Amino acid sequence: MKHQHWIRSAAIAGVIALLTTGCSVLGTGKKSDIDAPPTTGAEADAKTTSAAVTIDMIEDNSSQMTVYVKDAKGFVAPLSLGLPKTVSVAKTTLEYMVDGGPVASLLPSGFQALLPKGTKVVSLNVTSDKRAIVDFSKEFLNYDGPNERKILEAITWNLTSFPTVEKVQLRVDGKDLKEMPKGKTPLDTPLARSMGINIEKAEDAEIWSIHTGYTLFLESK
Repeated sequence: MKHQHWIRSAAIAGVIALLTTGCSVLGTGKKSDIDAPPTTGAEADAKTTSAAVTIDMIEDNSSQMTVYVKDAKGFVAPLSLGLPKTVSVAKTTLEYMVDGGPVASLLPSGFQALLPKGTKVVSLNVTSDKRAIVDFSKEFLNYDGPNERKILEAITWNLTSFPTVEKVQLRVDGKDLKEMPKGKTPLDTPLARSMGINIEKAEDAEIWSIHTGYTLFLESK
C-alpha cells in the first residue's frame, strides 16, 4: 500500500512538473519570448554585400560622355570620359572641353582641351529647329589663332552628336558672334557638320574617311 501511494505521489508530481515546463517550451505566444536564430556567416556576408551595392549605387554618379579635344598630332578627336551626371549633359561636355578646367586630370598624355582657359558656358539652349545656342563668357575669345577652326569643329561636332542638335550658333556675353576675331572665320550662319573636321591636310598626309564621316589624317609611311 505504501509502495502504491509513493507511485501515485510521484506521478502527480511529474504531471505538475510537465505542465510547468510546458509553459516554457510552448512559450507565451509573444515573439519577444523566442530568441531569433543566430545569423550564419553566409547571411552576414549577403547583408554586407547588399549594403555595399547600395552605397556604390549612390556614389556612382557619373556616366560616359564624349568630348572633342586636340590629340597628340593636333587633330580634333572624340574622347569618351566618365563625367558627372547633370541636368544638362550637353552643357557639361562643353565645360569639360575648357583648357585648365576639370578635364585636365582626365586627359590622356598628349591630349589637350581646346576652349581657352577661364571660358564659362553661360547658357546653352536648343530651339525647336534643333539649333543649339551657346553663350560663352568673354574668355572664349582669348584663344590661340591656329586653333580657331579646331575650336569651332570641336564645339560643332560635340553638340551635334546629340540627337536634338543639328546646328550650332555662338554667342559671347549674350551677343551673337558674327565672326571669329583672329582668323575671321564667318559665323553669319549656324555651324553644322557639313563644315567638316580636320580638313587642313598636311603635305605628307593621306586622307582616310570612315563611316562616321569623321576624317582622319594619317602620316604617310
